Amino acid sequence: MSNEMMRIGVSGIYANQIALNTTGNNITNVNTQGYSRQRVEFTAEVMGGVDQVTVNRLMDQFAQSQLRKDSSNLGFAQSYLDQANRTDKLLGDASTSIGTGIATLFSRVNSMNDEASNLPNRSLALSEMSNMLATYQRQADQFASQQDEVNKQISTYADQANGLIGNIYSLNQKLGAVGNNQNDSQRSTLLDQRDDYIRQLSELMDVQVTPANGDAVNVTMANGQALVLPDSRATVQAIPGDPEQRRLELSVTLGTQSFDVDADSVGGKLGGLGQFRRDLLEPAQRQLGQMALSMCDAFNKQQHLGLDLNGNLGGDIFSLPTATAYGFAGNSSPNHQVTATVADGTQLTSQDYRIVFTSATDYEIQPLDENGKLSGTSVTGTLPAQPPVIDGLQLNLAAATPPGAFAAGDTFELKPTRDAASQIQMLMERPQELALASPIRVDEGTDNLGTAKLSSLSVTNTDAATSGFSATPPPLLDSTAPGKIVFLSASQYQLYDQSGATIGGPTAYDPNTAIPAPPLDYGFSMKLSGVPAAGDSFSLNANLDSATGVMTAKSDNSNGLKLAALQNADLVRTSAAGAATVDGQSLGAAFAAMVTDVGDKTGSMKVKQEAAQALHDESQGRLQAVSGVNLDEEAANLIQFQQAYSATARILSTAQSVFDNLLKAIG
Repeated sequence: MSNEMMRIGVSGIYANQIALNTTGNNITNVNTQGYSRQRVEFTAEVMGGVDQVTVNRLMDQFAQSQLRKDSSNLGFAQSYLDQANRTDKLLGDASTSIGTGIATLFSRVNSMNDEASNLPNRSLALSEMSNMLATYQRQADQFASQQDEVNKQISTYADQANGLIGNIYSLNQKLGAVGNNQNDSQRSTLLDQRDDYIRQLSELMDVQVTPANGDAVNVTMANGQALVLPDSRATVQAIPGDPEQRRLELSVTLGTQSFDVDADSVGGKLGGLGQFRRDLLEPAQRQLGQMALSMCDAFNKQQHLGLDLNGNLGGDIFSLPTATAYGFAGNSSPNHQVTATVADGTQLTSQDYRIVFTSATDYEIQPLDENGKLSGTSVTGTLPAQPPVIDGLQLNLAAATPPGAFAAGDTFELKPTRDAASQIQMLMERPQELALASPIRVDEGTDNLGTAKLSSLSVTNTDAATSGFSATPPPLLDSTAPGKIVFLSASQYQLYDQSGATIGGPTAYDPNTAIPAPPLDYGFSMKLSGVPAAGDSFSLNANLDSATGVMTAKSDNSNGLKLAALQNADLVRTSAAGAATVDGQSLGAAFAAMVTDVGDKTGSMKVKQEAAQALHDESQGRLQAVSGVNLDEEAANLIQFQQAYSATARILSTAQSVFDNLLKAIG
């Protein structure tokens, strides 16, 4: 009898000792990240006492899997939102915003037009043009800084993911090596550590976890790419992108094989950074560049149509950059070059383009959407003929020597607007060179008897190759350019050139039709109102002193007013590449649309982040309800097991007493 009691007592002491140790371990790790509560289960011995003591790790596998998913979604939303908030704040700062700069610039232009000959007013306007360019460049630099920060974070998160993958693989190996030789508490601790590493990895990217042999697991990316297998592990690293090396992407290497992965497709914090870059930052950069190019090109073109204080046709105010396309690594030569210059800023889109050679001479130019997918109609061509002007861009395709020709499969990506704002330069330094006056003056004949008056004068082209303006002034006008209109009657006139020779024959007069009448085009024309009389004449002359060629109309602001009108002109294209009808909007409206777009995307992501946070907290609470340590419950367990231990100890002492009494009775 005492022997049975002794065996029962010993098993009870052992069992309750384990229970006390387990409870103490739970209490000690109440604040340990990733720790799962452990519970002791006893199995009764048929002959009495405790046969087996098992320490179980309390875990809800479904809740754990859901928490991983919600952790990934929260990491994605948070990393996207952190960057988006910064962009939104930068664009919304009224003191440094482009919208404020545009308003100030045109205010200065209007003040300059009030007294066109005033050099201080001209200097202020020219200075404000430089300030406006600096504002574009400052915003572009801030966007570029965010690009650098995204790259750094992608690199940092890739390193963190590598470390976590290594830890998961190492714990997989430990769990597989010790197997059933370890006690249940140690096994539970290793499982907790590994699962917490997987949770941390899920914050960085979407992962799928499936069971392998024993306690080991397989960990894969959402696209199925293996990260951890029972016998191997992958390496994740940030690598230069292809074709743009400064744009970091991800590479996963498993064994001897490497796979390139777009950062925006992996989910988690890495995916949030990638999608922020693709969906918000880069579109904003392209829109900013489009605005800057459209504005500066419009100022340059209007400046060309005027006359400056020195009596010269206007020159460029700004220098526009040449965009160079990025060649893919697999191209037949890294020295092949595809470049683009701005032909018409009002036709520019904010899209990128892909140029693909289908043979050594045949090529396709494909407009791309925000996701880098083909959008719109491709333009095809064959070298040596260069492409036509496409969406305001003049492309030039130049093969390197050697090999002297492109090859089928050569591919390039052209980003004509993305970096443009930081590359435009200020050319004009002297305020006298601002061309505010019209280069053409219309003088009524002194003997005119009719009521015809000049209603409008339009200058559209001063290029000597395609207009009536001289290639080597003076004189400013070519001898074949229109010089005089003489009315033969109220309904008919004869046009003469600068040398006095007739241009064509008598022409019917229509006050709604420009003179010279189409198809004649000399780069300038006029319209009259009223009724002319026979013999009435109007002379078209350079807006200079006819004898000396010196600028005398210094107060003329005709072209300056057209510069000011650019504020409300539809300079910034809104239509997609290849659209049959091209629509546009003003500079102010374009900036407001960009701010609104960034604000909408930021607000939308804030809603998603709040929802992701709520779901994450709910999943975490559900998991904690099962796996978390409840101190009140553990304190009660501690008392219970203490009492059981003490009571079991009494069984041993009683058994000993019985045994002693038995010995005395025998002896």
